[in-house]
Amino acid sequence: QFLYFIAATAHFSPSKNTTTMGQVADKMQDNQRSMMLAQREMMMATQVAMMRDNFEWLKMTYATMAPLFLLGAAKNKNPAMLIPLVPMSYGLWFNYDAAYGDKFERITTGAEKVLAEERSRLVVPQGNRMMSRDEYIARLVNPPPPVGYKK
Repeated sequence: QFLYFIAATAHFSPSKNTTTMGQVADKMQDNQRSMMLAQREMMMATQVAMMRDNFEWLKMTYATMAPLFLLGAAKNKNPAMLIPLVPMSYGLWFNYDAAYGDKFERITTGAEKVLAEERSRLVVPQGNRMMSRDEYIARLVNPPPPVGYKK
């Protein structure tokens, strides 16, 4: 029985195991990044799907209300009844842009610009549990190296 144990564990000798702690940590970091990226993509896909669903509801509402406003304006000879179509059109176009247009790309570009040029606007509120406002401002002045940075 003892010889069986020795034979079974022989391939676990330290000389054959060349994986270092640093390699394990790097692999874990890569796995975490992959999972975070997959989670981010899933959340963004869910947001796009929600915007598309909202757009369908707004489109149906607009398709129902616009003819009613047009008929009411024609019947009463009152063009003021068409005024609600203007903000409804803006809302419909906004939702179309978010659901099918490049709104998310423009938002991402804007966020990158804020991170690069206006980082001081991102100060954390008082009373949060992550860090104090003073600690955060100190990080803005002297930022730590990026995650995964190696000298």
